[in-house]
Formats: sequence, C-alpha cells, structure tokens
Amino acid sequence: TQGGIDRASTSELWFSLVNSDTGVLSLDVEGQIVGDGSGLTSVDADTLDGTDGAAFATEAELAASGSAAVHWDNLTAVPTGLDDGDDDTLYTAGEGLALSAGQFSAQGVAWENVVIVAKSGGDYTTVQAAIDSISDASAANPYLVWVAPGEYSEVVTMKAHVHLQGAGQEATVITSAAGGASWPPTTATLVLAGDTSLRDLTVDNGGTSILSVALMATGGATGTVVTDVTARAQGSGANQYATFVRGGTTEVTLNNVTALGEGSSYSYGLYNEGGATVTLRGGSYTGQGGNNAYGIFNSGSGTTLEAANLAALGEGGSTGNHALYNAASAAAVLRGGSYTARGGNYTYGILSTNSGTTLEATAVTALGDGSSIDNHGLRNEYSSTATLHGGSFRGQGGNLASGIRNSVSATLEAANIAALGEDASTQNRGLDNYNDATATVTQSVLEGSSYSVLLATGAITVSNSRLVGGPVFGTVTCVLVTRGTAISTDGSTCP
Repeated sequence: TQGGIDRASTSELWFSLVNSDTGVLSLDVEGQIVGDGSGLTSVDADTLDGTDGAAFATEAELAASGSAAVHWDNLTAVPTGLDDGDDDTLYTAGEGLALSAGQFSAQGVAWENVVIVAKSGGDYTTVQAAIDSISDASAANPYLVWVAPGEYSEVVTMKAHVHLQGAGQEATVITSAAGGASWPPTTATLVLAGDTSLRDLTVDNGGTSILSVALMATGGATGTVVTDVTARAQGSGANQYATFVRGGTTEVTLNNVTALGEGSSYSYGLYNEGGATVTLRGGSYTGQGGNNAYGIFNSGSGTTLEAANLAALGEGGSTGNHALYNAASAAAVLRGGSYTARGGNYTYGILSTNSGTTLEATAVTALGDGSSIDNHGLRNEYSSTATLHGGSFRGQGGNLASGIRNSVSATLEAANIAALGEDASTQNRGLDNYNDATATVTQSVLEGSSYSVLLATGAITVSNSRLVGGPVFGTVTCVLVTRGTAISTDGSTCP
C-alpha cells in the first residue's frame, strides 16, 4: 500500500508534486516523468533521479539566467556533438592500452633485450641487421633475436651472448649460396659464435662453390649450443658440408640436429677436425651421393666426438660410404645409436683408422650394406684401438661381408657383442683379423656362413662366447666357447 492505495489492485498510480508557484510535475509509481515540468522553478535533484545534487532549473530559467542546473531530459535543441550520449570525459590510455577515436585496444609491451626479425612488423627485416644492432651483449646481459616465419636469403654471423631462435624448423629458413675454393672454408650460411645458442630453424646452402657449408663453428668458439635445427648443404659444388666444426679450442653441442650434406664429390653430414670437440645428442647426420659420403667425419689429433642415440648414414657414394669415419688420432665415444652405410664399392658402418685413433662404443648398431666389393659393420685398422661394450655389427651383401674386420696392427677389445657377416656372394665372416692385428672377444656371438672367425695373421682370443655358421680359420685361442652343443674344454681349441 502506498499513499493509501493498494498498488497491487491499481494498474496505474499517479501523484503530483506542486511547487510554490503553479508548476505541476506528474510521476507514476515507477518514478517516470509524465508531465513536461512546465511552470516549475526548481525541483530538488533527488526528486528526479534519486541522486543527491543541486536543484535543477527549467529550460526557460536557463535561457533567462544563462547559468543554471537543468536536467538533461528537459533540454531541447541540443547542439551536435552533445547528443551522442558521450559525456566528453577525457580518458588517457595506461600501460598496455592504446586509445584512438574513443576506442581502447590492447598494446604489446616491448620485452627487454629481445629483437624481432620479420618480413614486416618486426624490428628488422634481416637477421644480420638485428644481430648488428646489439652492442652491449654479455654474460650478464644476454639478448635474444627471434626470427618470424619466412625465408631469409642472407649470410649470418652470430655474436657471443646473442641467442638466435626461429619459429620452427619448417617455418624459419636462412639460406645462401656462400662458399669458396680455398681450404679450410671460412664462410657459411650461418657462422656460430662462442657463448651463444641457435634453435628452431633451418640453415640451407645451395651453392656451386667447391666448398659449401651450411652451419659452421670455428675460431675457438666454446659454450655453443645448437638445438632442434636442420642444416642442409645440397648445392652443385664438389664438397658439401651440412655442419663444419674446426679448431683446437672449438667446443660445440648439437642437440637433435638434422644434418644433410649432398655433393658431387664429397658429402658430409658433420665434418669435425683440427682438435675440435663436438657433443651430439640425438638427431641424424647424413652424407649422400658424390664419390664418397660420410654421415660423420671425425679426424685429427685432439679431435673428439661424443655421440649419444643418434642416427648416422652414409649412402649413395659411388666409391665409399661411411656412417662414421674416425681417423688420424681422433677419439670417438659412442653411446647407443645407429651407424649405417650403403652402396658404392666399399661400405663401412664405422671405420676407425690410423695410429693414435681410439673408438669406444657402447650398445651401438653398425651396418655396412650393399656395396659391390666389401661391406663391414666395423672396420678397425692401421694401429687404431677399438673398445666395444655390447652392440651389433653386421656386414651384408657385396663380394665380402664381415661383421668386424680388424687389421694392420689394430687392437680390438669386445664384450657382449654380436658380429655377423651375411648375404655376400663370396664369403661371409663374423670376425676376421689380418696383418698382425690383435682381438680379444668375450661373452659374444660371432657368426658367418663362411667363417665364424678368420685369423690370417696376428692373434685372436675368444672366451665365454658362441660361434655360429662356418668354422674357425687359423690358430685362434678359445676358452669355454660353444658351437651348438660342442664346447671347448682345453682352453685353446675352438669348436
């Protein structure tokens, strides 16, 4: 009940406000203005809008006085610009916002020490310009250059403490035809620096020079890390290097790198020499085509390769194919992974050669397959030393296939391995030993349809192992060695 009237039974309720003069303003119970308020001199603001404020004057009084408070609903002939509902309050955009024509929008805030490269909309349109713009990078003040999707045709030289990242290996591509004719190569599509990282992009070289390199680290670069990068050298020049590392104090780590070298004469997935140290974790390294193809080439005194769980492939060379070539007093330490070579005349999954060269391999798979002449899973020769802990070594096809060949004063120590020669047209051998080489094998399986073990010259000792297939040739020492149900019991004679 309001004003003595039952509101529930009344469809419309009116009451009037009368001021001291003659004006009458009628309101319904919802508080909506019904009359035009003519004749009112003033009405308290609370009456009209429920908000505390000064009394409002009529429009006539406003016209007479030139200054008075009038309720907006009672104004007529409002000038253009004031009738748009905007109270014309002045707004200022804060951090992260932009204001334009009355519209607010989100605005990015620049990241500190991040430089953007993009075809449009970035800080720079070339990678090298972005790197060159940085002059104060240090260990305490590193920078990131981020490269948006696109193909960037340029040669890039990195700086220490300036890290380079793309939008993905299939999205960001840096390409060039950089190259030269003089050894060693000094230019590449991308040259790494020390204390920096490269990730999430592709580096291509499609040059015609005698020496063409996609990704290079030289000059003593240390603390350099490359992750999730594709490197390709596939030009028409004679020698193509997907990754090239050189120098006595150069140290580079490659994580999940995909490297492909494809040339007309020599092709290299990774070339490491001159005392450099390379650590490989995962990834794949392929040399393809030309006369000789090398998945990984590791050579020179003080040169060190440490590799874990990768795939190395040398294939398609008309003469020789090597998944790993380890030579000239270099050292290779392998943990897992596969090493496969295919085609040509001479094919070796792993070749370790020359005095002072060392190979230590744990649980690797090595295959030499499909050459016309010799196929060896492992060939250890010319005073090289190989130490094997588990793993599989297989030669397959061609004229001669050996799981392992040990020759020319080389030293082999093997435990828990499988060595198999198969599918050759002339001879298949598990282990053969030539030219005063020495081999000691234990807890292993040696298998070949022609000879399970062949000793031409030198010395072989086999213990606690199993022989499968062909006989033993030469004076081999066998200790507790079995063949089928037969077992050596005299400590010397092989079954």
